[in-house]
Amino acid sequence: MTIPPYGDNVTQLSHPLTAFAKTAWIIPVRGSLPWTFCTPAVVLDDSEDNAVIVGKEGALIQWTKTTLVKFWDFLKNVREAGHMGQVGISFQVATPRERGESWLSAEVIHEPTNSAHGELSLPLSSLDYVKVYHKASSAMGLRNILDAWAYVCPDGRKSRVLKGSRLALVDERCRGILVS
Repeated sequence: MTIPPYGDNVTQLSHPLTAFAKTAWIIPVRGSLPWTFCTPAVVLDDSEDNAVIVGKEGALIQWTKTTLVKFWDFLKNVREAGHMGQVGISFQVATPRERGESWLSAEVIHEPTNSAHGELSLPLSSLDYVKVYHKASSAMGLRNILDAWAYVCPDGRKSRVLKGSRLALVDERCRGILVS
């Protein structure tokens, strides 16, 4: 699903992506992305009880500190392997002031849209997220790699934390292009 101002056809954009364009996937760590249909995320305690529900497919991205460290290591390995071209990664953390008091509440995670473009009232700066920069032509290949990543739990089970999640692809100015 494309996001305005890009419209319904990414190949015929009012703001076209050039052959040299850079884009980025936004992966929420805690909170909701400011575009409709993106999957919200929470960070759980590293307790054994929570390990059972980490990575619940599609409805909510569920992290622990351990899975975040493993995911970061995975992203560094993707970058170093070079198969996806040049890949940059960053971890963006919201300040308490940007988060606000209700930042982790269920109301924020499932807040209804309030604009014609399907954006939520909370800005991107109000949540913690990982941003994976890449050449635009590598976007969907990289998205498949993110979806396939699995965390191996201490008991040997595999948990695909991002399987079925809906992430936002943004341009170099952090304007939403599409949700996938």
